[in-house]
Amino acid sequence: MKKIIINISLLLFVLMPVLSWAQSDWMVSKKKQKDTNPIVYSKESVKAGKIVFLANCKSCHGDPGKANGLPLAPPPTDIALAAFLDKNTDGSLFHKMTDGQTTMPSYKAILNDDQRWNIVNYIRSFDANFKPKATAKKTTTSKKKTVVIVVEEAEITAPYTLDLKID
Repeated sequence: MKKIIINISLLLFVLMPVLSWAQSDWMVSKKKQKDTNPIVYSKESVKAGKIVFLANCKSCHGDPGKANGLPLAPPPTDIALAAFLDKNTDGSLFHKMTDGQTTMPSYKAILNDDQRWNIVNYIRSFDANFKPKATAKKTTTSKKKTVVIVVEEAEITAPYTLDLKID
């Protein structure tokens, strides 16, 4: 039993630096790096991205600029770090959320494209060097969802349209 514990400890000791290196040098393909954000950078988009970030990303990444992410190996990036912001294009950020790697899960099935692009705009709000481009085409997002209303222990399902308008 002692031998197994020693072997597992040695294996973890060897793998930790490798996993940390994999996350810190995480690059996406050149093609994906060139993808541009179709959502116009605006206060509304940044607010929408912040809401989605707080609900889905903050638990691991922590508060931007506070370096208080979860103690994982590799550690989640503080999204407000200048080195991180300078190193990643909008396409890189989007595809890292979409594809995931090591401790970062894929959010492709969890968040829709607009939500992930809004998070990119939220992340860019911490970038002092960021200059929004006028190439984005979308200004609002709209998705059809189903709401379930419980009335006196009976379920009623009704379709509705969700229009996010954040002031």
